[in-house]
Amino acid sequence: MSLRLVALAMALVSLAACTTLTPYRQAALVPMASPPAVTGHTLQAGELALSGGLEAAGSDLRDLDPVSNEGDPGLWVTTNLTRGSGRIGLSDSLEIGVHGLYGSIASATATSPGVMDLDGAEWMTGVGPTLGLAHRVGALGIVVRTEATRYSLPYAKFKLRGDAPEVIRGDGKEYYKRYDQGYAYPWRFGASGEVTWRSRHVDLSGGAAAHATFTNNGFSARPMPTLEPGPTVLVPYGTAELRLDPVRIGARTWYVANSPGYSMPRYGVGVTAGLLFGLAQRSGDAPVGEGGGAGTPGRSTGHLADASSTHFPTAGSLNR
Repeated sequence: MSLRLVALAMALVSLAACTTLTPYRQAALVPMASPPAVTGHTLQAGELALSGGLEAAGSDLRDLDPVSNEGDPGLWVTTNLTRGSGRIGLSDSLEIGVHGLYGSIASATATSPGVMDLDGAEWMTGVGPTLGLAHRVGALGIVVRTEATRYSLPYAKFKLRGDAPEVIRGDGKEYYKRYDQGYAYPWRFGASGEVTWRSRHVDLSGGAAAHATFTNNGFSARPMPTLEPGPTVLVPYGTAELRLDPVRIGARTWYVANSPGYSMPRYGVGVTAGLLFGLAQRSGDAPVGEGGGAGTPGRSTGHLADASSTHFPTAGSLNR
């Protein structure tokens, strides 16, 4: 009797590990959900900020389906991103900029068992514009941002071989042959709102961002579109930045509040380093203590910005 129970248990484990052999499979590498590239106060007029950073995220294993079924997504989702950004202040409450990111399949997580490998196309990139608007009341600020990203995402499509068995164990990848491979170039748009606070050398901010995800049909009975827009996710986040002129050192953390319907990184942290420059002095502006009087904000003078000035961009931004 005990041997029969052991055999039954082993059969159930093998069945749980099985993956559907649909006629077609496809896979793609997509970015994880995270806060916007830039967070915190907007820059003051004539200021320039350059920054780069690293982000790492973890997966919520409760979302992982132990069996792949027809219609499930076939995605690799990054768990690490390298970011960079450059911004310039057009006024004391408006800035524009550009951001970029890079991710690799080397640290990506699969949305389900049986997601096909992307041999020879194992990295993704994104680049696009950012825009920020701010309203300040003393040390507090309210900031609204929007960004657009044009991605370059690798994909591959596979067809079931004619000699595949009817019953398999494992993920069944060996029974497929690749018939198409390349890069997709979709756009993704996002928006965020946050509250910021500034002291002499430290900036704090907290808010939430919303942006769409990507999805596909990774296990299908017929050829399907490479990538499609997925559900919109909400990403609450918090940031902190230390200002040591002209250097900025920041950190942030976040959590993805809702799942897009498949396994993905749900929480993460990041660090950044950057430089802030004052490009020009506006007429009538003077640094604190030089004709401005107590409580009069100083302005940049063509040199690196003064750390005591109350108008420096806050951030908490991971990519400033």
